[in-house]
Amino acid sequence: MPDDIWSVYEMAVGRHRRWPVGDAVFHARRDDNEWRVARQPASVGEAEPSWKRWPAGDDWTEARLAPIMPDRPVVARPESPLQLAPGCEAVFFVSIPVWIRLSTGRDADVVLMEEPTVVLSNIWFGEPTEGELCYSLKTRMRRTDTADSSENPHRALCTVRMINAMADPVDFQRLCLQVKHLSVYRGASHLWTDSVDVTYERKRDQAVRVAFVGKPDEIADDAACLSEARTPPPSGHFLQKGMGMVKSWM
Repeated sequence: MPDDIWSVYEMAVGRHRRWPVGDAVFHARRDDNEWRVARQPASVGEAEPSWKRWPAGDDWTEARLAPIMPDRPVVARPESPLQLAPGCEAVFFVSIPVWIRLSTGRDADVVLMEEPTVVLSNIWFGEPTEGELCYSLKTRMRRTDTADSSENPHRALCTVRMINAMADPVDFQRLCLQVKHLSVYRGASHLWTDSVDVTYERKRDQAVRVAFVGKPDEIADDAACLSEARTPPPSGHFLQKGMGMVKSWM
C-alpha cells in the first residue's frame, strides 16, 4: 500500500508522533518515564490533545500501529434493496472503517490505545427484547471492489457471498456482520478482511448460516496479516437471525 502507516516507529525520549487517519488524528509521545497517547477529531486542528498517560517500561522504545475491526458488530445495507432468487448467489463488498491499535513493548504486547478512525452511529439490530447494539455503516454494500483505494487507508473491504438456499426469493435489505471474527490483511491498494459466506436456509425462523472462510481471493496468498481477529471465528458455521429484523436508532 502506498504511504502505508501500518508499521513500527522508533520513539526516542522526547519524540512526539502524530498520524492523521480517517476523521481523527492519533498521537503518541515518549517522555523520560512515561508515554502519552491521544485521539482527537481532525476538526480541532492544532489544539493540545487530551492525553492518556502511561508509566513507561524499559522496553517501550517503539510504537506499532495496526488496523483492527470495530468492537461491535456492524450493520450494512446494499445500495438498494434487492431480491435474491432461489438457488442464486451474489457477492458484495462491505467497506468498514477500522479502529487503530497503538501498542508498544518488546513484542508489541502492551496496548496503549484502541480507538476508531471514524465514529459510527449506534443501531439496535434484532427484536426489541432479543438483539444487540451495533454500529451502522455509512457506506453501502457494493457489487464491485472499486469503492475504496489507497486514498482511504482507514477502510477495509470485506467480501460477502450471499446464497439463497431456500425455495423462495430473499428480500435482502440489511446484514449484521460479526466483525470481531475478522482478521485484517494488507492488500495492494487497500486493506482487506476475511471473507464471509451468508446462506439463507430457513424461512420459518428467519435463520441464516454464517461461515468465515478466511483470506479473500482478491489478495495474494502471501499478503500480510496486520491484525488477528478480536475473537477467533467459530469452526464451520453458526446460525444467526438474519431477515425481517426490527431496528431502532439509539
